[in-house]
Amino acid sequence: MASCFNQDQPMPLWDAVNALKPEAFLFLGDNVYADRRESDGTWTTLDFDEEYAKMNADSGYAALKKQTPTILGVWDDHDFGRNDAGVEFEKKKEAKAAFNRFFGIAETSERAKRDGNYDSVILGPEGKRIQFIMLDTRSFRSSLKRAEGENARGYVPDDSADKTVLGDAQWAWLEKTLQEPAEVRLLISSIQVASEEHIFEKWANFPREREKLFGVLNKTKAAGVIILSGDRHLGDLSVMDVGLGYPLYDLTASAFNRSSLDFRMPEPNRHRVAGMVYGNNFGYLTIDWNMDDPEIKLQLRDGEEPVVQQKIRLNWLQPGKIRPRIRN
Repeated sequence: MASCFNQDQPMPLWDAVNALKPEAFLFLGDNVYADRRESDGTWTTLDFDEEYAKMNADSGYAALKKQTPTILGVWDDHDFGRNDAGVEFEKKKEAKAAFNRFFGIAETSERAKRDGNYDSVILGPEGKRIQFIMLDTRSFRSSLKRAEGENARGYVPDDSADKTVLGDAQWAWLEKTLQEPAEVRLLISSIQVASEEHIFEKWANFPREREKLFGVLNKTKAAGVIILSGDRHLGDLSVMDVGLGYPLYDLTASAFNRSSLDFRMPEPNRHRVAGMVYGNNFGYLTIDWNMDDPEIKLQLRDGEEPVVQQKIRLNWLQPGKIRPRIRN
């Protein structure tokens, strides 16, 4: 899994990805950059199909498609068509049509027919089922609240009751989807869920919506949930207690070829348990179903070796594993 692919630059990490021979690969957003920032600070939307064609022409990606049974994706702002854009963006339909062509999503599919770009897929036999829940954090997302004041930068939390990230229909779909039988659920969000302090895009910019997400997870008693996210051009592994009775991990894999290659200070994130401050990376998740209590490995890699690794057991992701406490 990975995010933030600049189709105009080399992507040498495909060699490491392909060497692992993954059963599935997840695009976590910014799968191409279909926008350009002009000298005056405005953003121009490019031709979606032309930018996707550049990705398709990459030899590493061609090798992935040839050997990988399942390739899935969500979008983020740049493949949506404009930096930090949401519901107000006027080219949503064109963006979705190009996205569907790139991923081979049939026009007759439920995903294509929905308003928005979200879907769920379950792979594996009973007892080993992995549910891929692909959220659309763009099509319905309300406008962001900018920080105010001299030298202010970025965005601040907006607690307005009328703000949304997913929209009513997607919220209803998510609640229903979380009740489908599966042993592991990969909740794929293009933007970070756990991180709260940095000034950029994140679920915490909409506190009520973030709490609603945690509430839906609790209401459905969904077990086995792991969040996968992208966007931030750094690798992060965070963990929270959101009242589920088990730890909620958020693995951020970013960027595939757009990270800083020199040292930079990490963004603040009080939920971080491990991360990569700099360097291109991708995420790798494995499950050893042969163990009595299956072992799940969450990794961030910058090549052949893991740079970050967390081993967890499937039993840890069941309600009741940790005692309820007040989040702080």
